[in-house]
Amino acid sequence: MYKIQLEVDDNKRWLTKMDYEYFCPVLVSDGYYKKFLFKNFPFEMEDSENLASFQTYNPPTVKLTPKDKELQREAYESATKSNHVFFSSFGRSDNTTQSLKDIYYDELMRLRYNEGLDHGIIPNINYLYDRYIKPIPSNCRNIEYNKFGGIFNLELKSTPNDEFWYDWMLTSQMHQGRFSFFDGDGDQAFKIEFWDCFCITIGEQMTSIGNSAMTMQMRLSPAITRNRGVEHQKVWKITDIHQPWKPATAAPVQSTEKKTLLVKKLEGPFTEDGKKVEELIMGNSYIYKATEYNDGDGYKLNNTQWSVELNNDGKLKELTMSNAFEQDGAICYKYTPEEAETIRIYAWCNDASKDVSVEVSVVCFPFVIARSVRRAGICNSTGGEDLTRPDIKCLDIAYPQEVARLRQDLEQGYDNLDGEEYKEEDKEEYVKYALDFIEELNEKTDDELFEEFGDLDLYAWGELDDNFHDMIGFFKINSTTNAKYTDDRLTNAIANHERTTGFIAGFSNLLHETLSSLTNLSELRVSDTKSQFIRKEYDETKGGDPSVLGIVGLQNLPSLAYSDKLSGLGISVNGTQAYDISLLSFTCEGNSYKGQFKLDIFDHFGLDATDILADKFRKNENFVSWYMLQHLREYRPFITYIPLTYSFTGTINGESPINITRDEKK
Repeated sequence: MYKIQLEVDDNKRWLTKMDYEYFCPVLVSDGYYKKFLFKNFPFEMEDSENLASFQTYNPPTVKLTPKDKELQREAYESATKSNHVFFSSFGRSDNTTQSLKDIYYDELMRLRYNEGLDHGIIPNINYLYDRYIKPIPSNCRNIEYNKFGGIFNLELKSTPNDEFWYDWMLTSQMHQGRFSFFDGDGDQAFKIEFWDCFCITIGEQMTSIGNSAMTMQMRLSPAITRNRGVEHQKVWKITDIHQPWKPATAAPVQSTEKKTLLVKKLEGPFTEDGKKVEELIMGNSYIYKATEYNDGDGYKLNNTQWSVELNNDGKLKELTMSNAFEQDGAICYKYTPEEAETIRIYAWCNDASKDVSVEVSVVCFPFVIARSVRRAGICNSTGGEDLTRPDIKCLDIAYPQEVARLRQDLEQGYDNLDGEEYKEEDKEEYVKYALDFIEELNEKTDDELFEEFGDLDLYAWGELDDNFHDMIGFFKINSTTNAKYTDDRLTNAIANHERTTGFIAGFSNLLHETLSSLTNLSELRVSDTKSQFIRKEYDETKGGDPSVLGIVGLQNLPSLAYSDKLSGLGISVNGTQAYDISLLSFTCEGNSYKGQFKLDIFDHFGLDATDILADKFRKNENFVSWYMLQHLREYRPFITYIPLTYSFTGTINGESPINITRDEKK
């Protein structure tokens, strides 16, 4: 809801009501509108082609909108359902039964009229003049000339000092003035200016609304109106509006050659609290300010245009004028960034120029702000961490024909075992034991091996017992090692585990410290493409840079490992493979900020040779059965995916810790 102030000469008054009538020169032609409907919204396709029976001048062709199509369908449905007698609006005055086609066009006209469409048959195709005023138009008329400005109907509170307004009407003087529109925050949104204006009626009436006993109504008829950059002039105008506006009491302006108004300097972007920034953040709004102009003619707010260019593609798109306003002597524009790498804003009156533009980068969400040393799905190390290794995927060993390949995998697995107890001289014993065990179990069918595998549910209780069997079921039908398994039961158990809550608590402190030291939000972005960092790259004690992993200090937090023996997390997940933390949104007002991040935890549901050679499991037929299904029976492991989303709030440089809460599914 806008507040509107009327200013005429040195007199200013707030309005309680304003209606704006404007008119178009028209020729009465009922058939013209029917031709318009036939051409753009035909009942039958032949209607749009058989237009010769109508007048020779052509109605406009419009691009159909979803609303147009909706009304067209509604008119057709209404016509087909109707069994009534209709009065024809197209030149027939007898109450006769109409054809289905006539009913369709009558109904379509009624629907479009009720929706405020086709007034004068699109007289103002760019809608610049219609944006803040509601016309009182005539329907079914074709337009021959540009639209004229009309009449202002005003209502304002009566006061003891209303002589000026009565004198205006009684003396038949012409005045110039303006209407200033202010939004709910008190910022000026736009202005409508007028010149050579008569007050044609004025009166008062009693009212029971508000604190005033009387209200005054006025009707103003200007020869010239300008709604920002859109001008309409009547033939009886006498003023050259391209001279600077001055009150009627001012000395007359000497006639000089008109000089084009130009923007000379554009500044920004600024946050809404006035801080200048070097980048735009998606979801936030920013202010650009045209702070310097030449001494050209014209009202700056009305004549300043705004455009945007994305990614330096050379394509300028004009921005809506409704976001422009005047503040502290500058012409300002409020802009919310679009998705792009860079955005350039232009302010101009005649032609857009890069000399009067500002380009900055855009921070788009989401992006990774912290990551583990390993990367999910793309790591290629030798520690059994990732699904890209052949021996952790599926070796597809044809057993017993390829027993030599199996031996080779077992020998490499033994070499990867950690611990001084695994000596080189014991390798052959361990490998032979595993081969003999596999040979014994190879007599079992797949179903029998899956039964052995399922007995591992001894290590899972409650909901995680059911989850473990669902993971086995997914393993049984899975066809690719890139597949992801996620389950709310597992996700909730991970989220509530002390390892996770401890990690998030530590991360909240590190995030708060990092945000308080940033210049630009983009400084949080880290590499999410490198497959794996080695210790000397991120370990500060070895000359590395810990910031390559994002938020500094994460490596000192509790690891995301879940070795619970009986809860079900140990058998379902155990040590996780990798994690990412991505920023999903961020806004900052003054020193207060809020945002959302996502912690994605990844693990793999598969075994390698080290898992069945370690002393803990080498004699366990459940684990050996799992290994055999994966590598000898062609069943595919998968990535276990645990997504956790959190919202946070805090204060830059504030003593209070950041507040983080998990966003649980509803």
